[in-house]
Amino acid sequence: MRSLIRIVAPLLAVAAIALGGASSILAASSSPGWSVDESWCNGTEAFMTCFEVNGRVQLTLSEGTNGIVINVREHAEHFADGVLVAVTDEFAHERFAVNGSDTYTTQVVTHTRVAEGDVTCQYQLVYRIVDFDLVTDHQGGTCG
Repeated sequence: MRSLIRIVAPLLAVAAIALGGASSILAASSSPGWSVDESWCNGTEAFMTCFEVNGRVQLTLSEGTNGIVINVREHAEHFADGVLVAVTDEFAHERFAVNGSDTYTTQVVTHTRVAEGDVTCQYQLVYRIVDFDLVTDHQGGTCG
């Protein structure tokens, strides 16, 4: 399942680049960007998942490249009938950029750890896309 931040990230990137730093939210700090510090739960009493997302979204504006960098940690706890049954932690670094020659680059590095009962597994993903062509694709881990 894709994390919420990974679904929303491209939309944030487009919005941030379109705003070009004019937003008061982006202008609030000396370097354009904002902190991510959210938590919520969803589901029913039979099965509920609670999320906590912490990190930073950074707008990068320079003479040659405009983009957005997202560094986040997503922690999720999964409950069945009120009992904790699994914990998931994902650390992600995502970068979306357009350079002066209109080359669009997406780079994603994630590390996911899942603990369910006595079983713990890990999964790593690295990929880079340049102008919508996959350049780098590495994945692996101990998850079955």
